[in-house]
Amino acid sequence: MQETAKQARERLGTDVVMIAHADRMLTALDPIIGVAGKDADVRFELTSSEITCGVRDEGHTMMCIMEASTGCEEDSALFDYSIEGDVTVAFSLEHMTAALKAFGDEAVYITQIGARLCLWNANRRRGFSMAGGQVDVPRDLTMTPEVELQITQDKLKELTSLEKIGETLHIRIDKGRLVFACSSDVETAEIYVPTVYTSDMKSSFGTELVASIVKRIHTKDGENISLELVTDAPLRMSFSYMGADYRVYIAPRILGV
Repeated sequence: MQETAKQARERLGTDVVMIAHADRMLTALDPIIGVAGKDADVRFELTSSEITCGVRDEGHTMMCIMEASTGCEEDSALFDYSIEGDVTVAFSLEHMTAALKAFGDEAVYITQIGARLCLWNANRRRGFSMAGGQVDVPRDLTMTPEVELQITQDKLKELTSLEKIGETLHIRIDKGRLVFACSSDVETAEIYVPTVYTSDMKSSFGTELVASIVKRIHTKDGENISLELVTDAPLRMSFSYMGADYRVYIAPRILGV
């Protein structure tokens, strides 16, 4: 790169500059897009040690909390990072993803200049207006799970196959297994995950909601996703990727009410 994040920040007279892998940054946004939608406005809170973001969908049925370290570890989306004070940045996911895609797998500088976000490197430059108005930021939830277990990304993605079978995904404990079940008038399907739990926990969720976010969950090879379940309460999925920690919540579907 031509200059460090600090050098660029001081030259531009701006509060924050980050240098990121454009393709990694896109992947890091995936769970947020899966919850909020491709055209949603989001708000990021930036400090010297952490970048955080909280989003939910329009129907308030899903929520994602992301907390990313600014340490620029080897597997992070960030190369370099420099900030003066605390900064809040709000933008359209549609504009940001389009801009990042233009840089492919290249490194890109990102900063706020006035009311615009600017992305550039030696090959190209992109810019767009920051989001105006109020951006809703949900608070994290406190849960005491009845069931908490680890599941591989490949096993979790099997749930997407149930989307075509029925509208409701039922989750229960049965004979030493966590059972994901879905049915229609003509088909039934079950996916099993071994567990030591003997709980009577039972919950149901919209199959389409679960499939939509599971498709956008990524983990490093060998790392699992944590599932936390309580009867008729939100499902929490926790995972880490590229220096960020994510917690995704999906509201239950209460049957018979």
